Amino acid sequence: MKVLWSTARAWTQKSAYDSGNRTTCRFGLCIAGTRPLAAPMTSATGLAEIGMDPEFVPGNPTVRADHWWNGIPVVDDFIEATGQVHDWVNGKLAGTYNQGKFMPYGSGLGNDAFNLLYNFPTMIPSAAVTAGAALSGNTVTVDISKRFLKSRSTVLTMMKLL
Repeated sequence: MKVLWSTARAWTQKSAYDSGNRTTCRFGLCIAGTRPLAAPMTSATGLAEIGMDPEFVPGNPTVRADHWWNGIPVVDDFIEATGQVHDWVNGKLAGTYNQGKFMPYGSGLGNDAFNLLYNFPTMIPSAAVTAGAALSGNTVTVDISKRFLKSRSTVLTMMKLL
């Protein structure tokens, strides 16, 4: 888990930087949210980007976009840490990023299907990899515990709550 999370983090950070992202979060660039688009995206049902805000304020790549979890201790860090793996799965493994930007599928139905059948479902295994890395002593645990937590039992309790 340690190597997988670290590999995903390194790839995601470079990819986010390539997209123009210049924000600052605990694990580097703030990557929770949607990437800039490499081409216009359509949606046949309105589900292609439901519930997602951008990583950074459009036109201002140094300002993190406003998300409901911003600033909530542990939750914010866990979502950003999970996003490292999730973006790697979407961008590297599925090949959906072009120079760090999301490359939409050709049709509205294709974009809707990707979001509902691939994008959202990959959050669960991404969170599992992140939790596994945290519990194995990876930088996730170190970063979170320096800021918020005092013991390994607290990390275990927080992971059960998430």
